[in-house]
Amino acid sequence: MKTKSATMREMSLDGITDKVKVKAAAAAKNLVMYVLCPLSICAAVCSCSGSTDENVTVLTEKQVLDGAAEVVPDTVCVLPDTVFVARAWMMDPGHVMCRMESKDRYALTVFDVRTLEPTAEYLHYGNGPQEVKYVYLMVTDGRVYVKDYNKLYEIPCDSAGIGVRVGEYGYDLMASVLIRYGDSLLTVNPFYLESGELGISQGEPKLMFSDGKSTNVGESADKIFTVNCFQGRLLTNAVLDRIAYIERDCSLVELYGGRLNLLRAVVGPGEDRPRYFTDGRYLFYELWNAYSYVSACSDDNYIYLLYDGKMRADGYPVYKGGMESGVPTMISAAGDTDLKDMTLIALDWDGNLKGSWRIHNVNTITEISSTGIEGEVYVCVTDRGDLPLTVLRYKLF
Repeated sequence: MKTKSATMREMSLDGITDKVKVKAAAAAKNLVMYVLCPLSICAAVCSCSGSTDENVTVLTEKQVLDGAAEVVPDTVCVLPDTVFVARAWMMDPGHVMCRMESKDRYALTVFDVRTLEPTAEYLHYGNGPQEVKYVYLMVTDGRVYVKDYNKLYEIPCDSAGIGVRVGEYGYDLMASVLIRYGDSLLTVNPFYLESGELGISQGEPKLMFSDGKSTNVGESADKIFTVNCFQGRLLTNAVLDRIAYIERDCSLVELYGGRLNLLRAVVGPGEDRPRYFTDGRYLFYELWNAYSYVSACSDDNYIYLLYDGKMRADGYPVYKGGMESGVPTMISAAGDTDLKDMTLIALDWDGNLKGSWRIHNVNTITEISSTGIEGEVYVCVTDRGDLPLTVLRYKLF
């Protein structure tokens, strides 16, 4: 089944942007700090084609997919079918945080995995203090980050199950993803674009720090707004002073130092990349065949990636778009309900491959998470036959 939008300017990929926030062009101030990245997606992927780069690691399909080990999970919990939940993250070995779908209650509920009783609730849906309209959540470095339209909330994982005070930070940024690193906010720059195919180099960094009060400099220079397409995940490691950016629409992991200096790019498995088009103001997907990394998590020593990489059984791409009568338009595929195999990949924080493991016969894995125990990954699975949301634990090593 396919659905067609009237215009891509009013599309919000994964609910992250609010009608692309067209009004952003009205404001332009200075960024606190950014560092230009010397290696773009194009340069990294081109390295897969034969040229060498000492700062690029290439993962081949034979190495990662064909060589994946078998692993059998333990079932941690099966949430009651009265709880309408699609995404969940383990906070500690005894508690799981769920993003609730009902808009008349709290956005986040923590359950005891043994009793399946709620132990804490956070951020009621609404317009008041400590209330949210929409929740986009990332878990990294022992913190839960919840991004609403103009607020970022922070919850410590190790005490989330007992109910704790929520940290709150205001921001005035156009940001697809947003977390904290040190004393700054860390986000993906919505004006990053380095495309040889389009012949566009905007000279912007991919990642940037901000104090939350600064808006994006790209607006003042009439640069193309790219937040629709670059919405990868961010993971951090304060002990090692490392930041990882994980792309979702192609096989790319970039590892940065704490000052946003690019240290290494990990590309593959596979060389499929999306194609883009622009109406001169916004960047859109011309063709995005399949998801690559659909979720990611980490501990002190390793980054864990959930790799899909397969076209749907019906052959539809994730998104296909183009200009129609002068209007950017898109066709998107509905949910994929076919059973498939997926792959867990582990890298260390220097980009070296630790190993890969095959997950068999699943259809919808929405998130993976870690409680900090090395080699253990928790997988949130929906639509497992007649079972509601299930949390599985994979002991990889």
